[in-house]
Amino acid sequence: MIECEAGSIVKEREEQLVELGWDDFFAKQLSAKDRKRGQPGRIVEAFRKRFLVHLGDRVVWALARGAMFHRAKSRTEIPTVGDWVIVEFTGSGDDEEGVRLWRRLERRSLLVRQAAGEQTRPQVIAANIDTIFVTCAIHKEFNVRRVERYLALVEESGATPVVILNKADLVDEDLQEQVREQIAQIAPGVDCIITSMKDGRGVTELEDYLEQGHTIALIGSSGVGKSTLINELHGEQIQATGAVREQDGKGRHTTTTRQLVVLPSGGLLVDTPGMRELGLWQADESALEAFPEIERLGAECKFRDCLHESEVGCAVKRAIEDGELEEERVESWRKLKSEIEFQRERQREIERIERRRGAKISKNKSSS
Repeated sequence: MIECEAGSIVKEREEQLVELGWDDFFAKQLSAKDRKRGQPGRIVEAFRKRFLVHLGDRVVWALARGAMFHRAKSRTEIPTVGDWVIVEFTGSGDDEEGVRLWRRLERRSLLVRQAAGEQTRPQVIAANIDTIFVTCAIHKEFNVRRVERYLALVEESGATPVVILNKADLVDEDLQEQVREQIAQIAPGVDCIITSMKDGRGVTELEDYLEQGHTIALIGSSGVGKSTLINELHGEQIQATGAVREQDGKGRHTTTTRQLVVLPSGGLLVDTPGMRELGLWQADESALEAFPEIERLGAECKFRDCLHESEVGCAVKRAIEDGELEEERVESWRKLKSEIEFQRERQREIERIERRRGAKISKNKSSS
């Protein structure tokens, strides 16, 4: 009888977690040991080794086990906002001293970039995101090449991109359509929504993505209106907003931390700090999928390793000459490919350094 009641409680808890994005992908990862140890929850805020975890029926603070950090081969393996984890209760109540993260479940997607600066290290933005709103402001500083970079970042993450062209009230309709056409050319098949938080334009289209349990993340530069957009979707002010300089359209970083917010509609939103630098981290070819037409044409080139520069039989060069493809678009592809190769070599060097360091530590331990 007691086991039956316990099983019913576990099932009820997991049903509550569905509202936070829980599904079979995560449920199948739970072992009997996990269920015995604690219960699943989703991280809504992260501060070093302290995490705010939503358990479906309540929110608790939890400390991560030291092993979760010591055994991590990379910063990307450390729990972050959006992660599903097993929470273990070791004390008499829900106080922080008696709550800890037992383990992190496998992720469905991970948004990560090369951290700003010269040092090679990843900056994890959020995990288990379904759709990413690439948010831009339509003004004189709009840069389609920057949108390409954001789309490449989304391709690496495994999430689905949607381009948001915000602050439409600042420009006329002709310019709006010109920008929309530019997006259609660089991102065929990707949804593009024109919005204005002043008159509510596009809000209904955005709300279509906010289904129960569906996780959205917003990325974009400072001043593009991400926080204002979140406040509009939530129905109240939950994020601070800042003024934008009229001369260059740039704003202050009003959002400085990441937080998973449950919206009244049932959807979930992750706001992110503005990104001044866009560096790829994973260093694999998936980011190049943001250039589908170049990848398709590349398959028709005479040489498999064609760089689309001066090679004979290059289908990409032929498309440029025929006016079917812009040279700037191809140049962006070249820069991205070079960055992937450069980032890959940097990561290999870090791995070599870490292996030498590990071998040295092992040698010192064995001799002592």
